[in-house]
Amino acid sequence: MNSVPYQYIVSEGKRSGNLVKLESEVGFRNGYIPEWMLIEILCRLPAKCVFRYKSVSKQLLSLISDPSFVRFYVSRFRENPWTLLSSTLHVDPSGNSNFPKHMLLSAAFSGDENCPTLSAISFPGSPEVSAGQSYNVVAVSDGFVLYAQRVYLECGVTTLTNYTVYSPTTGQCVALPPPSRRFMLSTAGFVTRVEGGALRSFKVVRLGCCLSRCHALELEVFCSESGAWNDAVVRTDHEIEIAWRRTPASFNGNLHWVDRRLGIVAYDPYHAPDRCRIIAFPGGIDEQCNNSIYNGIPSLCVGHQGNLWYLEVLVTSEDDFQFSGFCSWVLGDYEDSNSWSLYQKTKINDISFDENLDIDVLVGFIPVPIAFHPFNPDMIYLGWGDILVSYNMKTRKLEAVDIPNGETLRNGGLKGEPCWWQTSLFVLPTWPTSIAYDPKSEVIY
Repeated sequence: MNSVPYQYIVSEGKRSGNLVKLESEVGFRNGYIPEWMLIEILCRLPAKCVFRYKSVSKQLLSLISDPSFVRFYVSRFRENPWTLLSSTLHVDPSGNSNFPKHMLLSAAFSGDENCPTLSAISFPGSPEVSAGQSYNVVAVSDGFVLYAQRVYLECGVTTLTNYTVYSPTTGQCVALPPPSRRFMLSTAGFVTRVEGGALRSFKVVRLGCCLSRCHALELEVFCSESGAWNDAVVRTDHEIEIAWRRTPASFNGNLHWVDRRLGIVAYDPYHAPDRCRIIAFPGGIDEQCNNSIYNGIPSLCVGHQGNLWYLEVLVTSEDDFQFSGFCSWVLGDYEDSNSWSLYQKTKINDISFDENLDIDVLVGFIPVPIAFHPFNPDMIYLGWGDILVSYNMKTRKLEAVDIPNGETLRNGGLKGEPCWWQTSLFVLPTWPTSIAYDPKSEVIY
């Protein structure tokens, strides 16, 4: 039977505080621990401690790297720490972002399980950033972050280039080759495949957005297997007009954009790269949310608790707050576009407001839905004015979210935008996931 010297585990267990028995209380033949018990002990230690054992012996390296051990380790955890990740990267020492250090995501890996509600990631490698350069988080998937450089073009238009896939847990980066298409307006999504504690493949999808209706989606897709961008034109029988101010939602291996009239446009870059699927809107929606004025800002399409959800902030000009309530639907069967069911519709008169909310400064602003709480089916987070708020659909209460230095915190990458703008829900992976990269890609450490 495979075994490991006992003293290694005891010393590490004492440091982590998860193993309290003394060496004299437990005895093993020749002072070695059987592998079955070793697995039980390792699964009770923080992942950072477990990773240290890879350098102890070849046997531990083999055990900890085994996909079956990774699956067993991950299965023991149900609720991981999480945070809302700012779209702006923190860059030192140029001051490209004014997020304080205690709000950086890297602090979450120090052993403290309490993450700040809003975080930013440090720019990998701390490069020299010249004045005017801006880097933004584009999407998040399976604990990986896709970020890109924002470039300013003529007529005040910006575009994203120099895409990079980053693992905050391992510090690995994969720099993608520059895309060949230059869309005037575009959004980008990110789909990953993780197996055995490693990122095996991923696809980045750029969608060129038109300002008018058209019968085709113009896409540029990066495939990690080939290491190249490829053009794709998906033609439809319907006229499509994407609400481009929203980033696509990743769910079930598909990316989902909101069309202003038809519903939700689903695209599967792995299994159906030449076609898209239209998931019709549920009945009774507020058509104003996705029109040319609001451009999808008051609505949210997102995967939550194993289902696809659609949520709206009901827009009105008759109330001082410019909104009249919330409405949410859940798609019961992902393959059936007619399986929408109304989860809740709440009028503003039925909503209670936290006493810490300064109502006067919120007049004229519309709450913008950002993300659901990953483990609470009834909690959603919204940006409202310059602050972050939570809404509990069960208690029907709006509360201010306490952010350190939140009253002065601004998004340094997008001038004039509040700190919550285009944030992404980031759940810390239980197991530090590495990037099994293609040799054609440029890897930065």
